[in-house]
Amino acid sequence: MITWEEAVHRAEKHVHRKGEGVSCSKLPYLEKCGGFVNDDEPSEAAFRGQCIHEYMYANLEDMIKASEGPFGLNLDVPLEEKYQIEAFVENIAKLMREGWRVVMKEEYRQNAFICGTADVILEHGAGVSLRRMVLDYKTGFIPVPADSPQLCGYRCLFQAQEACVLQGNTMSRDMSPDPQERVMDVLLNKELGTGSHCAYCAKAPTCQALRDMIESAPQVDTNPAFWAEVGTVLEKTVKKAKAIMAKDIDKYAGFKLQERKTKKITDVARLMDVIQVPASCLSVSMPKLEKEGIEIPEDMYEVTVTTFVTKDRKSK
Repeated sequence: MITWEEAVHRAEKHVHRKGEGVSCSKLPYLEKCGGFVNDDEPSEAAFRGQCIHEYMYANLEDMIKASEGPFGLNLDVPLEEKYQIEAFVENIAKLMREGWRVVMKEEYRQNAFICGTADVILEHGAGVSLRRMVLDYKTGFIPVPADSPQLCGYRCLFQAQEACVLQGNTMSRDMSPDPQERVMDVLLNKELGTGSHCAYCAKAPTCQALRDMIESAPQVDTNPAFWAEVGTVLEKTVKKAKAIMAKDIDKYAGFKLQERKTKKITDVARLMDVIQVPASCLSVSMPKLEKEGIEIPEDMYEVTVTTFVTKDRKSK
């Protein structure tokens, strides 16, 4: 097994492979906006995810074997990552007890339209009864369904009958019959759309759709009422989170809400940060809650993924 420090070192050296087709990881953004272009800006969250991927790739088989032994897993990794990795291993071990076997890890494929690297490929049965599953690790807090365009793309590339997403301690699976149709619909989408994805788009500074949205929104730098409303939304968000946690004091004992420094918008290109103002000011440690066996209610996700600008426009 490699150490966490070695996984971090490998993540620092990692270079994302660029194929001829559209990357499967880009498909969810293209579904929202046909003009989306990755800005390729590195982020702390993405780097953390890559570190976990490197650790899983190198140590998966050893960790599964250890998890089924008398002493269980004893990982020397940071606490939050430890919870995440243990949950991944536990769910893959569960799949293996169902008869699935790991046949590929971090495997790259491409065709004339799309390309991508699957985290894990599993197979079940043999011959005419052979089934294939593509499995994807998700290390963020926003739930990703197994029928997302990204997983549909992986299913096409690896001719898999099933997709599986591991996120936190949850596992979602999809066996919808036409992943190719979903992928082609996304690739043919020409409509422009605004939303949180604009924060990651290289075209944001010159996008007319984004500028139209900005012009219809409050003036973020000069309108005091706008920032007052942001404060009101955040205050309500904090109150809601506390109410959720107060429903069962024992369940949430030892957990606290964490306030983070807000970002102030100074130019048009960074307006989309406003969408995530409440989320960037308030967080609940999802992996920690999930590790304790606490089911995350849907409204708790709403607390951490509140979107202010969208709601403001709808209320007009």
